[in-house]
Amino acid sequence: NLHLQIDKGLSDLDHLFSDTTCPDGWTKFNCSCYRSFGPGSWDEGREDCARKGGDLVVIDDPEEQNFLSNFTEEAWIGLSIRETEESWLWVDGTSPSFTFWKNNQTDNDGDCATYDSRLWNTVSCKATKHWICEKIPTTFAPNIC
Repeated sequence: NLHLQIDKGLSDLDHLFSDTTCPDGWTKFNCSCYRSFGPGSWDEGREDCARKGGDLVVIDDPEEQNFLSNFTEEAWIGLSIRETEESWLWVDGTSPSFTFWKNNQTDNDGDCATYDSRLWNTVSCKATKHWICEKIPTTFAPNIC
């Protein structure tokens, strides 16, 4: 019966949409899952995120920047100047398309960045902070995003 096949197809589609979820304790925003962990150094945060199947957060747009204000304590983000010593790069190798530097200063002694009260701060990479991991949902349907 064609009608039953269509119903089943729609039901499968609903299941696909509902499966684009984040693990317990993670928060979904747009097409990513986010969670804060720590504390530790920037490197420890990055290694921890990798073990959890993600990386330190890469902030791609102002909406994501605004969403991160839900994380109330200062936390490492995936932005550093260590690889090049001249330009800030995200962990995915891209340059920031916009910036929210605190006091518009990036010349502090820090080579790694934190998200702190809606602004980015330069901090020594060895400092002890929490961090924000970002990863894709457990079942990912790219056509939805």
